[in-house]
Amino acid sequence: MTITLTREEAQQVLNTVNEALECAKVEYIPVHLIKYWSQTAEFLCSRIAQPEPEPEPVAWLFQHEETGLTDCIDTQQVEWGFEKNNPRWQKIAPLYTAPPPCQTCVSLARAVMMNQCGRS
Repeated sequence: MTITLTREEAQQVLNTVNEALECAKVEYIPVHLIKYWSQTAEFLCSRIAQPEPEPEPVAWLFQHEETGLTDCIDTQQVEWGFEKNNPRWQKIAPLYTAPPPCQTCVSLARAVMMNQCGRS
């Protein structure tokens, strides 16, 4: 069985595992559990630290050079030659279902997660 976690869910699991490891310093917990929890924490840190794939546009904004009209053309139509067949329409910008993440925010979040994982 495969279970898929979002980054936020993986971070929650990591926090819980780290709390359990902290408890292991005070209370008696079998060594094999501590080893398993440590491996789990290491695995989660490595997965959280991996960059997310770049989002792909679902459509493109085009503008007619003479009239100024704009239109949204889906990516498949663009791949099939919309630009070649409609030379008066200029590609303006990609369109996404959700805005692409701010790279500064992503870098900051990754640095915080790496710090929590004990990596620099």
